[in-house]
Amino acid sequence: IFVALVLSLLFNISNFYFFSISKLTFIGFTMSKITLFVCTNYRSSTQYPSCAARDSQKLLEQLQIATKEFDIDVEASCCFGQCQNGATVKISPNGNFYHHVTELDIPKLLNDANLLSIK
Repeated sequence: IFVALVLSLLFNISNFYFFSISKLTFIGFTMSKITLFVCTNYRSSTQYPSCAARDSQKLLEQLQIATKEFDIDVEASCCFGQCQNGATVKISPNGNFYHHVTELDIPKLLNDANLLSIK
């Protein structure tokens, strides 16, 4: 997280929520491969249930299976600050946020990710 904070200050990135710990990647940087970032943050508050409380880990696993035949990465992500809208997925680079995502949204996510890869 310290590295994320330092890089966010150096490159004037307004926040470092878009930090993928597993690949040490910032969404703010140019990435050549489409990546779906799935928030898997767990928050114990019942007032604002987290993405993990809305089965985002299961969604992550389903997306990893669904993208095996595509040139798309799927990564767990830290909190996007959108707990009230979870489960949240971000298509990177330059894609949209998707809120209240369930397994029924996987075809749309894959379609939108493939459209971005064509551009």
